[in-house]
Amino acid sequence: YDDTTLLPHYPVGFAEPELRPLYPQQQAEIMAGRIPVSETQLLMPANLHETMVGPETAREINWVH
Repeated sequence: YDDTTLLPHYPVGFAEPELRPLYPQQQAEIMAGRIPVSETQLLMPANLHETMVGPETAREINWVH
């Protein structure tokens, strides 16, 4: 995510980067920590059910190789 705006980087910071239209996302990628609902708006996930671990995060924490 961007340190200044806290917006997640596309595509790795999005739970569903293939979603069209891209917004609103329904979940947060766990390392991005927020749900992008528009190009400028974010929501905090209410619980872990609103998060997911993306492929890049899974590799970084050695869940996949």
